[in-house]
Amino acid sequence: WSSDVCSSDLASQEAGVRFGNKVKDKVLGLNIDEAENIINNFPEVDDIYIKTWPIWLTKMPRIPENIEIRLMGEN
Repeated sequence: WSSDVCSSDLASQEAGVRFGNKVKDKVLGLNIDEAENIINNFPEVDDIYIKTWPIWLTKMPRIPENIEIRLMGEN
């Protein structure tokens, strides 16, 4: 175990949270296609998949806490 790795992981997690909050702010209440286009324009994003529940929803939630963002690393 290394504190350097731990602090690096913590910094990476904090950056992920900040990025997630920035994304949520940009897509609140938008339709799914608009949200995908906006998120795809972030330089940090290589690919996006938006999954809604129930599946017939066509817009993003208007409440940030109702949006879950999962950041995926390279395989």
